Parts: sequence; structure tokens; C-alpha cells
Amino acid sequence: MKKIKFSLLCIFILIVLNKQNGYAQDEKFKSIFIYNFTKLIEWPSDNQFPEFIITIYGNSGIISELQSVASKMKVVNKTIVIKQITSFSQLTATNVIYFCKEKTADLANFIAELQRQHILVITEKTNSCELGAAINFTNKSGSLGFEVSPNNINKSGLSVSKQLLSLGTVIGK
Repeated sequence: MKKIKFSLLCIFILIVLNKQNGYAQDEKFKSIFIYNFTKLIEWPSDNQFPEFIITIYGNSGIISELQSVASKMKVVNKTIVIKQITSFSQLTATNVIYFCKEKTADLANFIAELQRQHILVITEKTNSCELGAAINFTNKSGSLGFEVSPNNINKSGLSVSKQLLSLGTVIGK
């Protein structure tokens, strides 16, 4: 009986560790996707920030993954800086804002302002492109993907490459 309980405990621990590892793996893939999105977006020539800034709104494991990418890569020949905010009032100049799932409810309140500032809005909650997000991560049957709204990208004064459109699910052509 003790062996059975021990075996069940070991199986439970392996399942939990595998789920946590899968979550960490998703965050790593999302950070790589985000970096690649930045290369497939045409940024306005009036963008005079000395650095390329990606802001995370909320709490997510993606922060450390993006910091790892930022330490090795550049966007439009600029150093990448990762910032985190927990309140929208903390937002300063940025090129990209990533709304964590729990903060997506705030999107509708701020989308017009974000679009006026030429900020690429990325989310991770179902139907976010309908609320104004440019790109939204999806997870269907355990497979990470993304939706992309060319209309929302254009409203932000940005241009999207056909290559990016071909890689995701286009919303609102």
C-alpha cells in the first residue's frame, strides 16, 4: 500500500512539474514570437526613442524570457528594454505593450490612446483583437498560435508585413 501511495505521489509530482514546464515553455515561445513580430512590423520614421521599449502590463513569467531575448537581440538597431507596469497610469513611452491575461479587461478603456501613440498592442486573451489588440496569442489543443488584426495595426499608424499575416490567423481583414 505504501508503494502505491508513493507511486501515485511521484506521478502527481511529475504531472505538476510537466504542466509548469509547459507553461514556462509557452512563455519562452511567446517571447520569441514577440521579438519576431517587431521585425515584421514597419515602425514610423518619427520614432525617436533611443531604445526599443517593450512594456509588460501585469504579472507574467514572460518578463524574464523577454529580458533574456533583449540581452542578445536588437530591434531596428536599438537595444531592447523590457519594462513592467502594474497600473496603466505607470505607462511611459513604449513601442510595444503586452497586456497579460488579467489586465486585458482594461484594453477597451485605453486602446484609442495607445493607437494614437503608434504602440503595438499584444494580448493573450480570447477575442482581444475585437477589442482593439493588434496581435493576440491563442492556445488551441495545446498549440501556441496567434491572431493578427491588420486593421488594428493600421489604426496604430504601423504597417504589417504580408509574412506576418501569413503566419497567423487574420482577424477582420
